[in-house]
Amino acid sequence: MSNASTSLSRVFEADGQTVGTHALRAVDHLRVSTEEQKKGYGVARQSWKTLRHIALKQWTHIATYKGEGVAGSLEAADRGDLKRLMEDAQQTPRPFDIVVVPDGRVIGRKGRAFRRWVWALEDLGVYVAVVADDYDNTTTEGRKKMRRDADYAETERETIRDRTRGDCRRRPN
Repeated sequence: MSNASTSLSRVFEADGQTVGTHALRAVDHLRVSTEEQKKGYGVARQSWKTLRHIALKQWTHIATYKGEGVAGSLEAADRGDLKRLMEDAQQTPRPFDIVVVPDGRVIGRKGRAFRRWVWALEDLGVYVAVVADDYDNTTTEGRKKMRRDADYAETERETIRDRTRGDCRRRPN
């Protein structure tokens, strides 16, 4: 499900005249939820995927933001890596144009937090690209897919929570 993001570039204008274009400046955002995942290959594997995606799109990699052992249910302001990313996105001139994540779950496990973060970036003129299904929020189809991913991530979180809480409440007789 690829979209037209491959040729995305930033157009610069001076007095209404196109001066030139350049490849998008990309940052990647990586996250694992647990200390166990932090010890494994989670972030390294995600980094390989996002950097490969950035290279294939011919974007320029600027920086990496990592959240290791950070719950995806937290709001961006409560996650040091995302808080720093958002602060950087608000700089003038903005240091990057697109945030690349390996899959939608990295953005967040609550639809409300997921959407709020993506919308805040959109308001700043920053896009979000998801490697897993090769889409971004620069197209209508990409925005639809992103909404579905937010719903899926939250449903998956609720299922995991129900399973673990259910097992804790069940006591042997």
